[in-house]
Amino acid sequence: MSQPRNGDLVAKFKTRLKIFMDERGLSRMDMVRDAKMSYPTVVKWEVDGMQSLDADLVITITKLLGVKFEDLIYLVEEDE
Repeated sequence: MSQPRNGDLVAKFKTRLKIFMDERGLSRMDMVRDAKMSYPTVVKWEVDGMQSLDADLVITITKLLGVKFEDLIYLVEEDE
């Protein structure tokens, strides 16, 4: 893995949230309601990933979707 430059994280977490939501027929609003996520957070997790993880939220989502942590979240390196 690359070293952080200028104090910035080089790696970030991505999710397979959209895939699991589609497989289960869940909408963004279902996630907002059932996982108590904000709408912008759902969109960000679907599209961009995140820089840090909220353990309680990840646990809630994995239980809601019936998946394992390692199936939902993965680490990627950013090349800049």
